[in-house]
Formats: sequence, structure tokens, C-alpha cells
Amino acid sequence: MPAAGSFPIAENKRSFIRVNIERYRPAARLSPFVKEFFIIESDGMMDSKILPDTSLVMALRYKGSTQRIPAPANGEKLAGGEVSGVAAGEASSLAAIEGSTLSAGEGSALAAVDGVVPLPPLTGTAVDPGVLTGLRRSHRIMRYSRDTGNILVLFREGGLAAFSRVPANELFDLTTSADNFFSKTAVRDLLGTLAEARDNEGRIRTIEAFLTQQLRGIGPDPLVDEAVRLIKESRGLIKIKDLAHALYISQDPLEKRFRAKVGSTPKQYASIIRLRNIIDTWSSYSSLTTASYEAGYFDQSHFIKDFRTFTGESPKDFFRTAKFW
Repeated sequence: MPAAGSFPIAENKRSFIRVNIERYRPAARLSPFVKEFFIIESDGMMDSKILPDTSLVMALRYKGSTQRIPAPANGEKLAGGEVSGVAAGEASSLAAIEGSTLSAGEGSALAAVDGVVPLPPLTGTAVDPGVLTGLRRSHRIMRYSRDTGNILVLFREGGLAAFSRVPANELFDLTTSADNFFSKTAVRDLLGTLAEARDNEGRIRTIEAFLTQQLRGIGPDPLVDEAVRLIKESRGLIKIKDLAHALYISQDPLEKRFRAKVGSTPKQYASIIRLRNIIDTWSSYSSLTTASYEAGYFDQSHFIKDFRTFTGESPKDFFRTAKFW
């Protein structure tokens, strides 16, 4: 059975939308490569601020529509008012959804291949119903229409290589069509079957069958897995030269293997871990100065700049408005 939750998000005293979130563990054959599946359904238009996270994500929309919208200028808010929630870490039910924060929308009822050509980003504001998103430096904002349903496939670090020959770093800072990774016909048929499924458990069986058919017989890379473990263990503070030394490999080949499997350099990945750790443990710090120092920053202004890029807000504003799930 999935872990699930259905809850209202308040726009004002008169109106609510209901968001249904279901979380599924993958079948045993897929679990070395796929961390989790999420199904997210809402009955009203809403905005979602998505923070950088460590999973490559495949998003499959079986109803409704989605747009990327410009980030609000400093001091502005997402459509409909205050941010209403943020996933605060891997233990959170929403953590793997890249740290999603939601707000009601206006008018809503609540409102490893050499020579690969770089993947094209989607143009315009509309988002394809089937996309893959790589690791990112900064937050982004998505707008979901009324009555929207999405399945998110969260890959483990290095997991995408089990299904596609395209190096994961080709996706860095990009969202691109799933057609760039899988047969266009196969993706079209998958989306059709998901839309026609009678229930969400049927949708999970459908995506698991699709992914099982795509398996290439490529297993995890133990060296990359150990590098990921050491970076997480250090909360992103390990120096890359020390990481390479611990793994008995020189820095250049380590970075090449890591980029191709995980989707970023070890340094970029460590930065995500470091800032995520601050968000997850913010309440334990006595001051901004203490938090920045513990995160390896010796210049508070540098910390605030990185935090604003990551979340779109200063630490003070972010933790004043965000509610943690």
C-alpha cells in the first residue's frame, strides 16, 4: 500500500483546493535505480516552487496542464498569496519532489555516451506531458491547472543509466521532453495508458512495466555510489580532493564518472546537499551566522547569495513564510 495524504491548502477564508499525494516504493527489480514514485493530484490551480534536489525526475502528466512561470521579483509572492508548504528533507513525504512549496493560483477553487548532442530545453511556457528534469542550481516555479494529475519518477543517483545511454549531466539545469530518452511512440502510448487507468495503483503498475521494458542491463557504479554516500555523510562539506583520495582515484576521472551517472559535478552535488541540510535542520541553529558557519561559509553575504539563488528568498523570508511538511 502507498503512503498517501490528502489535505486542503487555504487560499483565503472562502475557498480551498484539495491536494492528494501518494507515495509508492518501486518493485524489487527497479529499486536499485528508482527511489520512489509520487502521484500528485489537485482540484484547483496552484503554483509550486521547486527547490533543487539530488534526484533526476521524470514527470508524467495524465490530466491537466502545466506551465513554467517567471520567478517573482524580490518582495513579490506566488500567485494567490503566501507560500503554503515546503518539503524539508528526505524524511518528509514531499522531500523527493525537489522541495515543493505550494500556493493557490488566481481564480482557483482553492487555488555515458561520447559525442551526444546537448538536449534542447523546452521552449515557451507550456510543459510537455512527459519530461525529465536534471539536477539544478536554482529554484523554479511551475503552475498547475485545475484538475491536474502527475506521476513523478524519482531516480536514485546514477539510476538513469539503467534505462538510457544519455549521460545524466546532459540534463543539468534542464527540463526536456522524455522523447529525448525513450521512443516517442513508447512515451505517447505510456501517457495514453496512464490517462485511461482506472486508479492510481494501475498507473503505478503501468509505469513500472514501462521502466522494466527499458532496462539495459547496466548495474550501479559502486565507486559513484560510495562517493554519493561520503558526500551525504559529510553534509556536503567534504573537499573533492579528499573525496578522490578516499576513493583511491584521481580527481579528473572521478568527476567524469560522477557527472555522467549523477548529473552534476561532485562539487555541485555537494552544494545541493549542503543547502538542503541547512533547510532541514534550520530550527537547530541559534543564528544565521551559526548556520552559515556550520554550512562551511565564512562569509555570511556569500551564504545569503547562494541561499537566495537556491530558494528565491533570503533565509529570513524563506523561513518566515514556509511551512514544513
